[in-house]
Amino acid sequence: MSYKSKTIIIFGSFIFLLIGAIISVYVFVGAGSKQIKAAEKFMNELQSNNIITMDEGNNDYKSTKKSDSENKKEYYSITVGDYRINVDSDYNVLGFSNKNSKATEIKIKPDEAENLGEEYLNEIYKSGFKFKEVTKEEVGKSSPYYTIVFSKFENGYAFYSYDLSLNINKETGILDGYSNSSIDKEPSTIAINLDFKTGQKIALEDFSKLYKGGVVAEDSYEAFYANKDNNSLELCYIITIKGTDENSKEIKLRYFISTDTGNINNTEKSNITNTTA
Repeated sequence: MSYKSKTIIIFGSFIFLLIGAIISVYVFVGAGSKQIKAAEKFMNELQSNNIITMDEGNNDYKSTKKSDSENKKEYYSITVGDYRINVDSDYNVLGFSNKNSKATEIKIKPDEAENLGEEYLNEIYKSGFKFKEVTKEEVGKSSPYYTIVFSKFENGYAFYSYDLSLNINKETGILDGYSNSSIDKEPSTIAINLDFKTGQKIALEDFSKLYKGGVVAEDSYEAFYANKDNNSLELCYIITIKGTDENSKEIKLRYFISTDTGNINNTEKSNITNTTA
């Protein structure tokens, strides 16, 4: 083999190894590196505000790319110490959890946890929110934290089914977890061209096509919900109608009616087990 041929082979091998090294560096360092920076910044802010406690000097952040099976969105799961942080492809922190959360005794009351949750949210979440509930624990199970749920708000209106939840440790009061349900659609300009009564009438008329004895079962309210084309959020009247089917089984339908057009954007059905006399 000539000297020239050997040189070409050696040079080609070097280029091949170099490309392999670059790919490896990207896979283990580049992929998710921006998400790691977002997670690190988020956790540092929580620690500086005494919202969480972390071991000093523990900066070994590791990233794993994952996919949400429900809506097929990719995100990164970042781990550091006892914490796992989820960050989306746009570097937004979706939430975090303390993998070793524990409480040996209860020192924090539910109302204190609610107040702490509001205090923490003012540091974490910069938009509007309103207290919704303290999630009840399953019978026979005891959790080391309270789960405090808040509704997201914008311009005075809630986002339907888009909530913020915080896990407040029952002993220490620190934040053991946080979840921010991602809003993947932006609200459109608010337009109200019909009133509540008109919205209720639309819901009742639609309900009567399949069921009988329809009445408005719960208070109506307004919230942002997906529009008819499911490409943005618009203000809707959320109206629940209660009646019976052909077998006298009670039925509840929740209507989402556009305050702009009066279109029925969606309905949610809930069967009730009891029957009427």
